[in-house]
Amino acid sequence: ALSPSAEMAAVLEPRAGLLRVEEAVQALQHAARAHGAVLRHGEEALGWTAGGAGVVVSAAGGDYHAGHVVLSAGPWLPRLVGELGLPLWVERQLSHWFEPAGDPAELSSARCPVTLWEHAPGRVFYTIPDPGGHGFKAGLHHEGERVDPDTVDRTPRPGDEARVRALLARFVPRANGRLLDARVCLYTNTPDEHFLIDRHPGHERVLLASPCSGHGFKFATAIGEALAGLVAEGRARFDLSPFALSRLRHGSG
Repeated sequence: ALSPSAEMAAVLEPRAGLLRVEEAVQALQHAARAHGAVLRHGEEALGWTAGGAGVVVSAAGGDYHAGHVVLSAGPWLPRLVGELGLPLWVERQLSHWFEPAGDPAELSSARCPVTLWEHAPGRVFYTIPDPGGHGFKAGLHHEGERVDPDTVDRTPRPGDEARVRALLARFVPRANGRLLDARVCLYTNTPDEHFLIDRHPGHERVLLASPCSGHGFKFATAIGEALAGLVAEGRARFDLSPFALSRLRHGSG
């Protein structure tokens, strides 16, 4: 099913796999509620202020008072900490799901691995096999246009599909069947493509968390554990120095 070109070398990682994102989010939210968390969906955070007694978050539904706040607003993080001038940018990305043109079982998660193809220097195309009834997923890793999260065009375009189909035709031709679905998502990127996890330099009680650049979700539980440690105990079990804010403010990367 996979058709690498002659000059390509392959690395197989037997432990690699895929995450069922919707089920994972639901499980994490269920666990949070079970431990006393109150979740507010669809309520926009408008801003925040911090002082010696804690932090106040202003939201569409009113003000929330807390001892500490973790700002993990994805593409809206630069807006919530505009005073820091973070060099983050938001990128419009597409995911496509296809009906296999050949034997569907051949491209199922039981028989086909997740793949990453560096089809040109620094340019990566990825595919995810069908775990059952969803279709074969394919997309470009980066190369999207820079956008504003509030005005981004969330309608898939014919050109988006054409780009990913051209790569499917080259490397996974039997997956290049009828389009089942396409969705726009957003990457929030740092210059070095590593995470940003640090305290606000002016407010000890405010934490910044941007597990971003298109590879953050798989680390969500580890990052959540690290942030919980910083809030509850003042420290994390993990070394977070590679994700420090200072590297971005000094122009590195």
